[in-house]
Parts: sequence; C-alpha cells; structure tokens
Amino acid sequence: MKKRQHVVLLLGLLSATALAASPDTRSTSFNVKDFGAQGDGRADDTKAIQAAFDAAAKKTWSEQPPGSAYFISIPTVFIPAGKYLITETIDLKANVSGEGTAIVEQKNAEKDVFSSTFAWRLQVSGLTLVGGQHQLHIGNPNVDTGRITVDKCAFYNARGTAIRLRQGSNSTQVSVRDGLFYNCDQALVNWCDLTSVADCWISSAQEMKDRAVIENHGVLTLANICGVPAVKAENDQRWIDNYGTVTARNFRFGGESAGFTAVVNFAP
Repeated sequence: MKKRQHVVLLLGLLSATALAASPDTRSTSFNVKDFGAQGDGRADDTKAIQAAFDAAAKKTWSEQPPGSAYFISIPTVFIPAGKYLITETIDLKANVSGEGTAIVEQKNAEKDVFSSTFAWRLQVSGLTLVGGQHQLHIGNPNVDTGRITVDKCAFYNARGTAIRLRQGSNSTQVSVRDGLFYNCDQALVNWCDLTSVADCWISSAQEMKDRAVIENHGVLTLANICGVPAVKAENDQRWIDNYGTVTARNFRFGGESAGFTAVVNFAP
C-alpha cells in the first residue's frame, strides 16, 4: 500500500479548481443546458457538458482550519432528463446529478464517459451511462478523508468497466447503492480499502473472457445483490475475483444458463 498522503497537500492538488471565493458570490448548481447542451440524442454535447464542469470547478471552496483537516464545498453539475451524446471523455471536476435517469452516451468506444484522477469528495447520482470504455474511471492519490458516493445510477454496455476505482486510492471510502449494471465487461474494479455495493441488479456480458464481473484488490462488501449471469461456457467467466478481502451477504449469483463460478480467491 502506498503511504497515505496528508491533507496538507490538498490545496496544491486542487490549485486548478479550488479558489478562495466569498460564499455569497458562489453558484451552487450548473445546468448543462445553460452551457449549450441539447440532450436531444442527436447533437454532440461534449463541449457543453465539459464547460459546465469547468465552470463549476472554478467555484469550489476549500478551507483548512488550524489543527483540522480540510473541508470543502463542491458545486453540482445538473443534467436534465434527456439523452446527451459525447465523443470525448468528460473531466469530472464537480459533483453531478441527473434528473431522473438522464442518459449520457459515449459514442467513442475507446473513450471513457467520466474520468477523474482527484475524485476526493464526489457525489454522482441519477445518471444512466451508456457505451464507452470505462464509464466512471475515478480515484485519487490516496488522500485522507476521501469519500465517493454513487447512487441511483445505471450502467449499460461498457466495453471496459462500469465503475473503475483507480489503483492507489486506498484511503477513500466508496458507497455504490441502488444501481443497475447491464452488459458491461466488468461492473466494478475496486482498489479502495473500504468499498460497499448494495441494493443493486447486476448482469454480466456474455463476451467477457477470462475475468470476473467484479474484481477486488481492496476491502469490499457486497449486500443485497441480484445477479443474472449471461454465460458463454468457453469464456471462463466468474462473478468475483478477489485479491483482497471480500464479504458477500444476500448475493443472488444466479443459475441462468447453468451460471458460473461465484468467487475465485487469489488472496493469501
């Protein structure tokens, strides 16, 4: 495990986004349609959505009181109901909330949907993400007091991983709840030391080869999961490949097409 970064590094890491603005001048929400997004399923909304995140990042507020850890106020980018097409990866610089299940579809199979190398205090909710390589490719350089929450999101047809938590993000707590994962090559790759996935419906991708739906390198708890395997016997598919510590409670692994292996343990 990497040595944990102290929060004294936070301002330097956030220097591009965390500005000392007085609270009464800061907006709290940024609607992508105000930046030109159409959400009509035809227009390329990449630039408009990125512009909303860039503007929100400039309004982030962070502060470290004497003898305390940093606390932070991060604006929310709001995506109204609709279908938004993108062709480049969106740099996830703020919280994001969709109206209902707003759809963001990546048309370039080689590109991620959302990516961040400094997802520290992040909230993602109410989105349906479709296509692309990885759909949420997020993490941080092992910074104290990190917490990521993903709730009420659906993930469809990821060529890579629906949620990929970056290696080195050990000290971050992650909560994924009330989600749906359908036909993604992998649903989750976890490198964090405290990650929970609960109350989710998960299928596998039939063409997934020699890997697991969930790959765990940290500490992972799974609870109340309804699993439906899409099986191709010659592809050596599994539900969970564990390299760390995993606990599963009330996980319906499913017997469709005779099912496949529940857990393969690579940990000592």
